[in-house]
Amino acid sequence: MRRVAAPAELPSPPSAVKAGSRPSFDLSQWDEADVIQLANIYLHATVYDDSHSKLVVNFERERYTVWTNLNFKYLQLLGSFSTADRRYNYFGPTCQIDPELEAINVRLAAEKGFTYTSRWEDPPVPFAAEPEYVLVAEEDRAVPEEVYRQLDDLLGYYMANQERLRIEYHNDRQLRAAHERYRQAHPQEPQDIVLNYSRMSAPTE
Repeated sequence: MRRVAAPAELPSPPSAVKAGSRPSFDLSQWDEADVIQLANIYLHATVYDDSHSKLVVNFERERYTVWTNLNFKYLQLLGSFSTADRRYNYFGPTCQIDPELEAINVRLAAEKGFTYTSRWEDPPVPFAAEPEYVLVAEEDRAVPEEVYRQLDDLLGYYMANQERLRIEYHNDRQLRAAHERYRQAHPQEPQDIVLNYSRMSAPTE
């Protein structure tokens, strides 16, 4: 830690932009067909052995369970995507369940006298060969059409870009692995860091 003299005076904040210096934006001047809607997709995805995925979709403080035979691990790098008339922000943390690892955990827990409940889950219905999804809802619970709209747009984007998404996912994993190998082979040496500080206000009595 190194104490230095305080500056003679603090720099003044940047001046505010004068009102009226920029033309105002009037949405009514746009053709409604040309306006791109903005929307957010919030969900948590669990991928089971690359064979099927379980989605917990959050919409207007409600949660909806969706099963699909698409592998959602390939969407982990997705931050946003667009359709013909919408721009989506995508928030979809993902975890993966390995059945072999789950079986090992069950066996090891039993050997030590504990009970471990496997996290593996099968889909509620058998899926066809082509991509599809099923939304599981209570009989007396209405599902907003917007939920289906977002799912259709998301899965449609997935299908249209699945090869690129798959390549990006594997490239990212290879880069991460290469970075980790380099970090282990070239550990950083500890370095001294000098922090300069000074009093920014007059002392109080």
